[in-house]
Amino acid sequence: MGLSMDTQNAVNDVVCDRIVLTVTISACAILFTWAVALPTGVFSSVRQYSMGDYMLNLPPEGALLLRALQIENIYLAGSMLLMLSLLGIIGTLVSDLLLLVLDPRIRMEQAGTK
Repeated sequence: MGLSMDTQNAVNDVVCDRIVLTVTISACAILFTWAVALPTGVFSSVRQYSMGDYMLNLPPEGALLLRALQIENIYLAGSMLLMLSLLGIIGTLVSDLLLLVLDPRIRMEQAGTK
């Protein structure tokens, strides 16, 4: 693919390094999700109608947002969009901070210094 104009390294090497880290973080996120979801699902199905089942059975926000949009409840729809956007921003911030800790190549340095 050629040479990077910034580092004069092969583009394949530069991209490959980042892809490996991205796949590793994604795999860890998937494993964590399954590690939480499977026991939660088993617990919820084995102990139906228990207090734990009601605590774990949270209603999804998609249906509520759709209903708010259908009946033109602008305050509820706007508040939900605001909260979902805020959660997305917080998630991005957390992932960026984790990447800063996990990847030693990413450091906050003054611009123009190498």
